[in-house]
Amino acid sequence: MPASQIFLVALDGSDVSERAAEFAASRARQLEAKLILVHVIDWSGFEHLTLEEAAERHIQKEREIKAAEAQILEPMKARLSSGDLLLDIEARHGHPVETLVELAEEHGAHEVFVGRRGVGKLKALLLGSTSAGLAQVCPVPLTIVP
Repeated sequence: MPASQIFLVALDGSDVSERAAEFAASRARQLEAKLILVHVIDWSGFEHLTLEEAAERHIQKEREIKAAEAQILEPMKARLSSGDLLLDIEARHGHPVETLVELAEEHGAHEVFVGRRGVGKLKALLLGSTSAGLAQVCPVPLTIVP
């Protein structure tokens, strides 16, 4: 049976993003939603590269995708896999906020989950740049997990 809703969770390897994934998984189980774990590798397409650098950059990007899957996405997928939770993963290069919005639209997400960044007394009061940016432009409901 296809999932009635799709939840997108942004992971960056931090404890806060892992809490966001756990919270989203709990909600996905309750609502029988599909959960897509995503990691965005910050990258600008506006670098000036030689032909050799461009060829190497393509190889490097592929390595970065594989590393993100192996080190961040697959371990979290294994940790959350239980019962009938539908899980998928995706790693992509780009600007984090823009790319997460694109992924939400491409997958038809009903909700996006992110962790709130912050360490220390002052920083704990602030939102991270990704969560703050998404709060401004996310096309679907956004849950920011402390």
